[in-house]
Amino acid sequence: MRGGGVMRRWAARIVVSLALGACATVLVAWGLAYTDFGLTPRPRMSEVHDQPRWLWSVPESWPGSPSTTLRSRWSCLEWLTQDARGGGERDVRYTLRRVSHGWPMLSACRYSGSIIDWGPPPGAGVLVSPDFIDVDLPNAALADGIRIDLDTTGGNWRKLPVIPRPLGFALNTLLYGGVVLLVVLALGRLWRWIVGLRCSRRGRCAACGYEIGDLVVCPECGAAVSGRTGRDGLEARATEGVEGTP
Repeated sequence: MRGGGVMRRWAARIVVSLALGACATVLVAWGLAYTDFGLTPRPRMSEVHDQPRWLWSVPESWPGSPSTTLRSRWSCLEWLTQDARGGGERDVRYTLRRVSHGWPMLSACRYSGSIIDWGPPPGAGVLVSPDFIDVDLPNAALADGIRIDLDTTGGNWRKLPVIPRPLGFALNTLLYGGVVLLVVLALGRLWRWIVGLRCSRRGRCAACGYEIGDLVVCPECGAAVSGRTGRDGLEARATEGVEGTP
């Protein structure tokens, strides 16, 4: 029974630590999204050649696959942009963006889509201002993240990512959960040491509170008394040996 209780306690500690690690992963990603949004200058975009399909569901009116995929990444933030052109007689650009945050691994992201209609193709002799249209992506109500307006005008805002990136989220959860578990174990050990020291000075067992006087081992629960070393411990053992001799 005692072994089963120890296993249950360890299982509870691990589950709680992982839950707290997952919460820490989300909070770190949100904190980075809140502070790193709009930072300039950004690293130069590099083309990705092994991405032949859209990273998220797009409207059926869009082209079947992107023509270019560009990535810009540094320690805790990644911008990935996919573009395709279409529109027949009009110069239309379809863009899907993925913004990822997290540390040390990218753990959460958000997606957004847009269409830029440049009007007639180049060379038609018509100069127009492009129309920029935000697109609601299908299959995800929160794909574009949670928007936080920082003022009443709506011009200053942040977006917090809510779509997890499985590998990065799992690794960050294990890392933060492990840190939480180590801190909890260290604090528990420190607390037990303080309680044991106080009980030892009062002549009581730190495990069960039984009054033990100068004994080295508690006769009630069998726990060894912490802090009983050196001369006091030797004298106690010698006294026990003399009393037990017939």
